[in-house]
Amino acid sequence: MADAPISYTNLNENIQQPTSPGMPAIPLASDLPSALEAIRALTQGYNTQYNMNPAGNRNNSTPKKPKLGKYVEDKPKRITKKERIYHKDDKTGKVDKEQYVDVETINSLTFKDTITGELWTWSR
Repeated sequence: MADAPISYTNLNENIQQPTSPGMPAIPLASDLPSALEAIRALTQGYNTQYNMNPAGNRNNSTPKKPKLGKYVEDKPKRITKKERIYHKDDKTGKVDKEQYVDVETINSLTFKDTITGELWTWSR
């Protein structure tokens, strides 16, 4: 019978935590000082990940304007239906007028191309 390999490592030694590139290791917290150190490492990792400086500004640059889509909704052409739905008891089948929900359903939307003026309509 073959002998199993033997490992001579000490089980009491600390195992090093792997880190992702550019991210600090998050130490285990067992008391207040180590918890504060873990919070500092988490904060540093967050700031590194989202490119923030300690003051909270992103690269001190002006924010970019969001890109707008080519189609915009023509809101006056939106068709909706409002209705009140009452609770119906499962056992008796009796409708309870005291319990209800008001629902607004969109039945049709129209979008307009801002460049060509083309209309696109969605209907239920």
